[in-house]
Amino acid sequence: FMEYDFTADMEEQLDDIARGEKSWTKVLHEFYTPFSQGIKEVEAAERVQIPVEKTGQPCPECGASEGGEIVIRQGKYGKFRSCSRFPDCKYSENIQEKLEGQHCPLCGEGDVVFKPSRWGKKFYGCSRYPDCTWASWSKPAPDLKITPEQWAQMQAEREERKKKRQATLEAKKSAATKAAKAKKTSRTLVDMPNCLMCRMDSVAVHWDDFKDGMPDTTGWQRGREWEFANTGIGMPEGFDTAIVIEHVILSEDNPTIAFDAAPSKQFAGTSPAGSRMHKGDVLVPKGSVLTPLLISHIASGNNTSVEVIAKPKVAFIPTGSELVVPGSKIPRGKNIETNSLLAAAKIAGWGGECIIWDIVPDDPEAIKTAVLDAARSCDIVVINAGSSKGSDDWNIEMLDQIGQVLYHETNHGPGHHSSGSVVMGVPVVGISGPPGGAAFTMDFYLYPLMQRYFGQPIELKKIDVRLKEGFSKKGPQAKKPASETAKGEARPSVVSDGREFFGIKQLKLSMDGSEVWATPATTSHVGASEADTMDCYYGVSSLRETPQKGDTITVDLRP
Repeated sequence: FMEYDFTADMEEQLDDIARGEKSWTKVLHEFYTPFSQGIKEVEAAERVQIPVEKTGQPCPECGASEGGEIVIRQGKYGKFRSCSRFPDCKYSENIQEKLEGQHCPLCGEGDVVFKPSRWGKKFYGCSRYPDCTWASWSKPAPDLKITPEQWAQMQAEREERKKKRQATLEAKKSAATKAAKAKKTSRTLVDMPNCLMCRMDSVAVHWDDFKDGMPDTTGWQRGREWEFANTGIGMPEGFDTAIVIEHVILSEDNPTIAFDAAPSKQFAGTSPAGSRMHKGDVLVPKGSVLTPLLISHIASGNNTSVEVIAKPKVAFIPTGSELVVPGSKIPRGKNIETNSLLAAAKIAGWGGECIIWDIVPDDPEAIKTAVLDAARSCDIVVINAGSSKGSDDWNIEMLDQIGQVLYHETNHGPGHHSSGSVVMGVPVVGISGPPGGAAFTMDFYLYPLMQRYFGQPIELKKIDVRLKEGFSKKGPQAKKPASETAKGEARPSVVSDGREFFGIKQLKLSMDGSEVWATPATTSHVGASEADTMDCYYGVSSLRETPQKGDTITVDLRP
């Protein structure tokens, strides 16, 4: 039996309970009483035999020996053939419904049949499956023809969309586990406790009986001279002092009571009304990350809701005609696009919602369209790669056409080709293509933007550390002597005379006694496994002395 309006009605009643307008016990009683009666009626109901369609054909398994016949039954996924002697005979066979006179558009041999998926939704497929894998949710046109090459391309595109959806879903799941930030300061709505409260499991007494010393308790009665009082519970009406239960001597059936210690003063063992919080007290300041403990603290002030800052939607646009999604076939000269996974995890960890765009080819109009679409629907846009000096690097030119480029070619490496722009009032962060540079530039440029969105400090946290090992003496992007012959395969230095440039180094922190020490990565081009163990960044200047072992430096902690 079912009631179609049950969920909607119950949600309304639960909202009433949350607002304090209804008693949960009354709501439960009103539901359970008719529900339990309904269960009894169903249990006592007569079973109905669902009719079957007889075919007059003998069962191939038991027809000869037991006389079983083939019948057509209606199942969860449509009609099927089975034995009339079921469950004694288990024979069954699915019935495939087909489009009369229509052959498979891929192989041209099999019939187009109507099949149920494992989730119960019907789709069209080829009767020659698994030799032919054609399938479609939509009914094919009678004259539809598909070549094997076209089918392979369709399958590859379908897999790419599936992977993108999965990556976005995982990012959303991860983001959902992160705590929100309070948009407004939360204050308590009531005084708590709202009366004199007992601090520990005790016996409540009258102070007047103890102010002159230990009284004679002969003839004392529960409810008149004493009463039980428990931790966190309001003191019984009329009693003002508590003696912990460990100092109470009770007879087995509680008719007599004695004490081996007396209270030191009136209200001993109690907390006054409002001692934990007063109405209007700040519970959680604006901008706080709402952890489980803080959420319960807000509720303790009789709050049933708290206004939070919506998670920022951050679009991630991977660009490059050379990119393919992980798990797909990799044509010659192509690269696997992985930065979207890196971005999704970082953005979720910082409290945002990452929306991953499909790979955008190195086409000026495609790039402009993707950025404009993202700016219309998201709070922040991240565009990956396409800002260096390659013949197909169009990102900066296109950003300049549709918005304002604030900076490009920064004075640090990795990430020299990072950029910052504004399109339709939305910040657009351009990050490096190589994963190492992408990781650093997201930490350095995207994280502060998200912090600003939440109203938080935008600077990376800094600490002073001592170097356990020195950096390389070679300065960042150091120029070669004029006498040295340039090599065609080596990129010229990006450091101009007199211009400061920073080589970004990664370091791992450790404690030695009361001091924090930092050990630089073993190489400037840090691999993913080593980079994952690093804790902070330091920029080695091209114009200053390079710090050496034992020097104290200020580092930026990775967010």
